Amino acid sequence: MESQDNYENNNGNNKQGGNSTLLYILIGAVVVLIIVGVIALVAAFSLRGGDAAPEATSLPPADIVLPTLELTPLPTQPSSSPTPNATAVLPTPEPQTPTAVVNAANGVNVRTGPGSVYPVIGVARFGTEGRVTGRSVDGLWWVVFVPNAPNAQGWVSAQFVDVTNVGGVPIIPAPPTPTPNSTATPTATPVPSIAFTADRTVINQGECTTLRWQVENIQAVWVYRLGEPYQNFPVTGVGSRTECPTVTTTYEMRVLQRDGSVVLQQLTIQVNVTNPLANTNWRLASLNGDNVPVPGSVLTAFFGADGRVNVNGGCNTLNGTYTVNGSSIIIGSLSGTQILCEDELMQQELAYTIALQAAASYQIIGSQLIIRNTAGQEILRFDRIG
Repeated sequence: MESQDNYENNNGNNKQGGNSTLLYILIGAVVVLIIVGVIALVAAFSLRGGDAAPEATSLPPADIVLPTLELTPLPTQPSSSPTPNATAVLPTPEPQTPTAVVNAANGVNVRTGPGSVYPVIGVARFGTEGRVTGRSVDGLWWVVFVPNAPNAQGWVSAQFVDVTNVGGVPIIPAPPTPTPNSTATPTATPVPSIAFTADRTVINQGECTTLRWQVENIQAVWVYRLGEPYQNFPVTGVGSRTECPTVTTTYEMRVLQRDGSVVLQQLTIQVNVTNPLANTNWRLASLNGDNVPVPGSVLTAFFGADGRVNVNGGCNTLNGTYTVNGSSIIIGSLSGTQILCEDELMQQELAYTIALQAAASYQIIGSQLIIRNTAGQEILRFDRIG
């Protein structure tokens, strides 16, 4: 019985212990469910709170109006470089008016000013005639009437046209040099080199000197005596020339540069006159006081700087020597051709040569040379001819 009671007691204890364990498990599961439910509620409230904000009502987008910008076109700038091949229209000049005729086979550029820096208006073809209205200061350009040009003026190089009746045309100043529109870096222009010298600038009468010149990067050059037409004396860029002036003389070098401008340089050769008769030429006006030459005859005397005299006696040519010292003169013996002429001419020539060799003094008064003998009597009177 005791054993049976113990068994039942133990069995009851085991059942009681198993029920306790199940209770603990149920309680734990309930706690877990409660925690999960709380978390779910919190999350739900959080989500609901985020959705609680009122939703902004979407309005249809309004049309956006942008102001219209009106673009004003820039004014068209006139070209400063007319087409070089366009033919320049020159009205035919009236008869007897100053006229230029193109003599260049390829024609000539008509420009807005006297130089290659001025734009080309057009080309005047060979044989084109135009009325001349003026000239440049240096005489290298002519101004012709061009109706559609600025101031109705077109400029042409004088070397490519022939002109007539231009004696009274006025000098027209050159227009302002045009300013280039290009912003490109300009090409360096070679600098002109100009030199004009003389071996000696002071000489004695009868002596010579040498002029020398050297010019580079230019168009043309001339060397001449001041007052002579320069066009007749063109020279190359490097050269020299021997000159033997009998009196003080100024020489000029004219240089035409690439831009059309002109440079002038001068050299004066001073001549010390030791013999006033040197290189002078005379024509007999009277013989032995009041005897004039035979009509139609010409008697001359040329006194060279080398001390020789050349004489034309009206029939024969003679030569000899002469010396001067102050106002004294001695003419040596004369010799030359031996042509026989009429008696009157032969007698006159003989009297002329005798008078020359009787010369003792001379005097130059203006353009006349008076020669006297040892007694102071006038035996020869000449008029200067060179």
